[in-house]
Amino acid sequence: MKIHGYHCLSLPTVKPIAKSGLIIPDGGAVLPIVNEGKGMTTKVAQSRLILLTDWNRYHDWPNQGTLRHYAQYRATNGFGSAFLKVQRRILIKENEFYRCVNRLQEREACDAAAN
Repeated sequence: MKIHGYHCLSLPTVKPIAKSGLIIPDGGAVLPIVNEGKGMTTKVAQSRLILLTDWNRYHDWPNQGTLRHYAQYRATNGFGSAFLKVQRRILIKENEFYRCVNRLQEREACDAAAN
């Protein structure tokens, strides 16, 4: 399977963020276009952007203070791709956040095995 490109799907339910005019779909989706030999098919990879202040409405871990720490030092701690700053608001890319957590856990396991 080869992924040729990504297209954003605009969903009917959207919510604006404050005065920025940015519109974020609830459960926004990215559609990778996949070539399987008989033409083009699409598969939906669900992802959503969650405000840092609203994260604990959806997830128990980590708490808001820990998220703020991750966001502040995102350039050096491996979470750079998980956070998006829009004006003064910090958004978390839910799927990417957990990918970063998994990557860091794998790195720690490799370091522990090497020692």
